[in-house]
Amino acid sequence: MSDLISSLANVMQAEINTLDVIAQNSANANTTAYRSQRSVINQPSFLQFIAAPENTKTHSGDAISRPLDSSPPAMHTKLLLSDGSLSMTQAPLDFALTGDAWFGIQHPEGLQLTRNGHFHLDDNGTLVTTHGYPVLGSDMQTINGLTLQSRIDSDGQLVDGNQKLLILRALDSNSIVPQGEGLYLSHSGVDAAQNYQVIQGALEGSNVDIGNDMVRLLQTTRHIESLQRAMSSYDSIMESGINQIGN
Repeated sequence: MSDLISSLANVMQAEINTLDVIAQNSANANTTAYRSQRSVINQPSFLQFIAAPENTKTHSGDAISRPLDSSPPAMHTKLLLSDGSLSMTQAPLDFALTGDAWFGIQHPEGLQLTRNGHFHLDDNGTLVTTHGYPVLGSDMQTINGLTLQSRIDSDGQLVDGNQKLLILRALDSNSIVPQGEGLYLSHSGVDAAQNYQVIQGALEGSNVDIGNDMVRLLQTTRHIESLQRAMSSYDSIMESGINQIGN
């Protein structure tokens, strides 16, 4: 396979991965507190790549061949951290967060984070997530003894009690990665959140922007179609050249 075809194929694969990210966003548009993702390709676009000269010249006028870069484009997925819209449920064990903040969750693999405050009490009276992971207090202990009459203030403090929800922020927001089940991990570490508000009886929606994702879907699809046409044209040119040589 030629370097050009390899380069086109790698760019196309990166664009297909972008479609996967958009599809995941769409599938989770109604998921409580889901954080939208966006793929970022750290390489010039195909049009820029085609426009770049294959050869450069020295001061003496000698041409220097610049080999085509057939390596895969560097790509990463960025987590979008804007707040989702709030919906009031009036359920006493539903909690929404605003601002740069996360609930601290006890997980078998260590401390994890969530924005999904749809909590409940397990059989032992421990406050847990939808998937049964204990919600942590500011003392890094599980929270027990809550009732449907318990009230939590905007700081996460239990009214008429000494327990407080563990509310954290990532030291580097770019280090937060999804772990599944509505949980996230901060590779940069965490500390106590400062600018936030806990809202009892409410849940946060996803921050997926369907309109924006649909625009990106169309743009990416058209880009893939352009790449396919370019590959087909190049293949036809090469085949024609081979046939002429054969004749």
